[in-house]
Amino acid sequence: YAYGATPTYVIVPEAGYDVTAVHAGNALVNVTYNNGIGSFTLNPVTADITLTATTAIKTFTITATQAAHGTISPAPVQTVNYGGNVTYTITPDQFYAISDVKVDGASRGAISSYTFNNVTGNHTIEAVFEAACYEPPNLTAMDITTTSAVLSWVGTAPSYEVRYRKAADANWNTQTVTVPTVTLTGLDSNTLYAWEVRAYCTAQLQNGLLIHS
Repeated sequence: YAYGATPTYVIVPEAGYDVTAVHAGNALVNVTYNNGIGSFTLNPVTADITLTATTAIKTFTITATQAAHGTISPAPVQTVNYGGNVTYTITPDQFYAISDVKVDGASRGAISSYTFNNVTGNHTIEAVFEAACYEPPNLTAMDITTTSAVLSWVGTAPSYEVRYRKAADANWNTQTVTVPTVTLTGLDSNTLYAWEVRAYCTAQLQNGLLIHS
Protein backbone atom coordinates (compact mmCIF):
# COMPACT_ATOMS: atom_id res chain seq x y z
CA TYR A 1 0.00 0.00 0.00
CA ALA A 2 1.05 3.56 -0.55
CA TYR A 3 2.29 5.58 2.38
CA GLY A 4 -0.72 6.92 4.32
CA ALA A 5 -3.21 4.50 2.80
CA THR A 6 -6.15 3.28 4.93
CA PRO A 7 -6.96 -0.19 3.57
CA THR A 8 -10.11 -2.06 4.59
CA TYR A 9 -10.04 -5.79 5.30
CA VAL A 10 -12.80 -8.38 5.46
CA ILE A 11 -12.37 -11.49 7.64
CA VAL A 12 -14.44 -14.56 6.81
CA PRO A 13 -13.89 -17.37 9.37
CA GLU A 14 -14.18 -21.02 8.44
CA ALA A 15 -17.53 -22.67 9.05
CA GLY A 16 -18.00 -23.34 12.75
CA TYR A 17 -15.51 -20.72 13.90
CA ASP A 18 -15.70 -17.14 15.19
CA VAL A 19 -13.08 -14.43 14.97
CA THR A 20 -12.23 -13.47 18.54
CA ALA A 21 -9.57 -10.82 18.00
CA VAL A 22 -7.53 -9.06 15.30
CA HIS A 23 -4.16 -7.42 15.93
CA ALA A 24 -2.21 -5.02 13.75
CA GLY A 25 1.23 -5.64 15.08
CA ASN A 26 0.70 -5.56 18.84
CA ALA A 27 -2.33 -3.26 18.67
CA LEU A 28 -5.87 -4.63 19.00
CA VAL A 29 -8.00 -3.66 16.03
CA ASN A 30 -11.65 -2.60 16.35
CA VAL A 31 -13.57 -5.03 14.15
CA THR A 32 -17.19 -4.65 13.05
CA TYR A 33 -19.13 -7.90 12.60
CA ASN A 34 -22.12 -8.60 10.39
CA ASN A 35 -23.52 -12.15 10.35
CA GLY A 36 -20.19 -13.49 11.59
CA ILE A 37 -18.11 -11.68 8.95
CA GLY A 38 -15.73 -9.08 10.30
CA SER A 39 -14.40 -5.93 8.67
CA PHE A 40 -12.02 -3.19 9.74
CA THR A 41 -10.12 -0.24 8.32
CA LEU A 42 -6.54 0.47 9.27
CA ASN A 43 -5.26 3.83 10.33
CA PRO A 44 -2.98 5.50 7.77
CA VAL A 45 -0.19 3.07 6.99
CA THR A 46 3.30 4.47 7.60
CA ALA A 47 5.23 1.20 7.98
CA ASP A 48 4.99 -2.53 7.37
CA ILE A 49 2.28 -4.14 9.53
CA THR A 50 1.56 -7.76 10.34
CA LEU A 51 -2.13 -8.59 10.76
CA THR A 52 -3.07 -11.52 12.99
CA ALA A 53 -6.59 -12.92 13.41
CA THR A 54 -7.46 -15.25 16.29
CA THR A 55 -10.37 -17.67 15.92
CA ALA A 56 -12.24 -20.06 18.23
CA ILE A 57 -14.61 -22.89 17.48
CA LYS A 58 -18.28 -22.10 18.06
CA THR A 59 -19.96 -23.73 21.02
CA PHE A 60 -23.60 -24.51 21.71
CA THR A 61 -25.61 -25.69 24.69
CA ILE A 62 -27.87 -28.71 25.05
CA THR A 63 -30.21 -28.41 28.02
CA ALA A 64 -31.60 -31.64 29.49
CA THR A 65 -34.56 -31.73 31.86
CA GLN A 66 -36.23 -34.68 33.51
CA ALA A 67 -39.47 -35.29 35.35
CA ALA A 68 -39.61 -37.26 38.59
CA HIS A 69 -38.97 -41.02 38.70
CA GLY A 70 -36.03 -41.25 36.31
CA THR A 71 -32.80 -39.73 35.05
CA ILE A 72 -31.35 -38.40 31.83
CA SER A 73 -27.61 -38.19 31.41
CA PRO A 74 -25.51 -36.26 30.84
CA ALA A 75 -27.38 -33.41 32.51
CA PRO A 76 -28.36 -30.68 32.99
CA VAL A 77 -26.47 -28.43 30.52
CA GLN A 78 -23.75 -29.59 28.14
CA THR A 79 -21.50 -27.37 26.05
CA VAL A 80 -20.85 -28.86 22.62
CA ASN A 81 -18.42 -27.76 19.93
CA TYR A 82 -19.64 -27.01 16.44
CA GLY A 83 -20.09 -30.31 14.60
CA GLY A 84 -19.88 -32.36 17.78
CA ASN A 85 -22.04 -35.30 18.83
CA VAL A 86 -23.65 -35.99 22.20
CA THR A 87 -25.59 -39.10 23.24
CA TYR A 88 -28.16 -38.98 26.03
CA THR A 89 -29.30 -42.00 28.03
CA ILE A 90 -32.76 -42.04 29.61
CA THR A 91 -33.25 -44.39 32.57
CA PRO A 92 -36.50 -44.82 34.55
CA ASP A 93 -36.48 -45.60 38.26
CA GLN A 94 -37.52 -49.04 39.45
CA PHE A 95 -41.22 -49.69 38.81
CA TYR A 96 -41.38 -46.79 36.31
CA ALA A 97 -41.18 -46.55 32.53
CA ILE A 98 -40.27 -43.90 29.97
CA SER A 99 -43.45 -42.11 28.92
CA ASP A 100 -42.02 -39.73 26.31
CA VAL A 101 -38.83 -37.99 25.26
CA LYS A 102 -39.07 -34.58 23.61
CA VAL A 103 -36.26 -33.12 21.52
CA ASP A 104 -36.53 -29.41 20.88
CA GLY A 105 -40.16 -29.69 21.98
CA ALA A 106 -41.08 -32.47 19.53
CA SER A 107 -42.03 -35.92 20.79
CA ARG A 108 -39.69 -38.79 19.90
CA GLY A 109 -41.63 -41.44 21.81
CA ALA A 110 -40.53 -43.68 24.67
CA ILE A 111 -36.90 -43.98 23.58
CA SER A 112 -34.06 -44.88 25.97
CA SER A 113 -31.31 -42.96 24.16
CA TYR A 114 -30.93 -40.10 21.71
CA THR A 115 -27.89 -38.72 19.88
CA PHE A 116 -27.47 -35.15 18.69
CA ASN A 117 -25.28 -35.46 15.60
CA ASN A 118 -23.30 -32.66 13.94
CA VAL A 119 -24.49 -30.01 16.39
CA THR A 120 -24.79 -26.54 14.80
CA GLY A 121 -27.16 -24.87 17.24
CA ASN A 122 -28.65 -24.98 20.74
CA HIS A 123 -31.00 -27.85 21.63
CA THR A 124 -33.20 -29.16 24.42
CA ILE A 125 -34.13 -32.68 25.47
CA GLU A 126 -36.78 -33.61 28.05
CA ALA A 127 -37.71 -36.96 29.56
CA VAL A 128 -41.05 -37.83 31.18
CA PHE A 129 -41.69 -40.99 33.17
CA GLU A 130 -44.79 -42.90 34.26
CA ALA A 131 -45.65 -45.79 36.53
CA ALA A 132 -44.85 -49.05 34.77
CA CYS A 133 -47.31 -51.89 34.46
CA TYR A 134 -45.65 -55.05 35.71
CA GLU A 135 -46.41 -58.10 37.78
CA PRO A 136 -46.67 -56.89 41.38
CA PRO A 137 -43.76 -58.55 43.20
CA ASN A 138 -43.15 -59.44 46.84
CA LEU A 139 -46.66 -60.63 47.62
CA THR A 140 -46.86 -61.07 51.37
CA ALA A 141 -49.55 -62.10 53.86
CA MET A 142 -49.01 -60.83 57.41
CA ASP A 143 -50.81 -59.96 60.64
CA ILE A 144 -52.85 -63.12 60.17
CA THR A 145 -55.57 -63.80 62.72
CA THR A 146 -58.30 -66.41 62.79
CA THR A 147 -60.59 -64.18 60.72
CA SER A 148 -58.38 -61.61 58.96
CA ALA A 149 -55.10 -61.04 57.14
CA VAL A 150 -53.18 -58.10 55.71
CA LEU A 151 -51.99 -58.59 52.14
CA SER A 152 -49.25 -56.43 50.66
CA TRP A 153 -47.03 -56.20 47.56
CA VAL A 154 -44.77 -53.72 45.80
CA GLY A 155 -46.01 -51.43 43.07
CA THR A 156 -46.76 -47.96 41.77
CA ALA A 157 -49.78 -48.69 39.57
CA PRO A 158 -52.84 -46.43 39.77
CA SER A 159 -54.98 -49.32 41.04
CA TYR A 160 -55.00 -53.04 41.73
CA GLU A 161 -57.50 -55.83 41.63
CA VAL A 162 -57.18 -58.27 44.54
CA ARG A 163 -58.89 -61.63 44.33
CA TYR A 164 -59.08 -64.23 47.06
CA ARG A 165 -60.98 -67.46 47.74
CA LYS A 166 -60.87 -70.55 49.81
CA ALA A 167 -58.43 -72.94 48.22
CA ALA A 168 -61.18 -75.53 47.81
CA ASP A 169 -63.63 -73.09 46.17
CA ALA A 170 -63.88 -72.07 42.53
CA ASN A 171 -65.39 -68.61 43.00
CA TRP A 172 -63.27 -65.55 43.75
CA ASN A 173 -64.01 -62.55 45.94
CA THR A 174 -62.72 -59.34 44.36
CA GLN A 175 -61.65 -55.96 45.68
CA THR A 176 -60.15 -52.93 43.91
CA VAL A 177 -57.64 -50.79 45.80
CA THR A 178 -55.39 -47.85 44.94
CA VAL A 179 -52.55 -48.74 47.33
CA PRO A 180 -50.38 -51.88 47.45
CA THR A 181 -52.05 -53.35 50.51
CA VAL A 182 -55.44 -54.56 51.64
CA THR A 183 -56.91 -56.05 54.80
CA LEU A 184 -59.18 -59.04 54.35
CA THR A 185 -61.77 -59.64 57.06
CA GLY A 186 -64.48 -62.21 57.66
CA LEU A 187 -62.20 -65.13 56.88
CA ASP A 188 -62.88 -68.62 58.19
CA SER A 189 -60.46 -69.92 60.76
CA ASN A 190 -58.23 -72.90 60.03
CA THR A 191 -58.89 -72.49 56.30
CA LEU A 192 -56.41 -72.30 53.43
CA TYR A 193 -56.94 -69.33 51.13
CA ALA A 194 -55.50 -68.44 47.73
CA TRP A 195 -55.10 -64.86 46.54
CA GLU A 196 -53.68 -62.94 43.61
CA VAL A 197 -53.12 -59.36 42.55
CA ARG A 198 -53.07 -57.71 39.17
CA ALA A 199 -52.14 -54.14 38.37
CA TYR A 200 -54.19 -51.79 36.22
CA CYS A 201 -52.09 -49.27 34.26
CA THR A 202 -53.96 -47.20 31.65
CA ALA A 203 -55.03 -49.68 28.97
CA GLN A 204 -52.67 -52.40 30.15
CA LEU A 205 -53.37 -55.22 32.55
CA GLN A 206 -50.78 -57.37 34.25
CA ASN A 207 -51.53 -60.43 36.34
CA GLY A 208 -49.76 -60.82 39.62
CA LEU A 209 -48.32 -63.92 41.23
CA LEU A 210 -50.58 -66.51 42.75
CA ILE A 211 -49.74 -67.59 46.29
CA HIS A 212 -51.42 -69.49 49.10
CA SER A 213 -51.44 -68.40 52.70
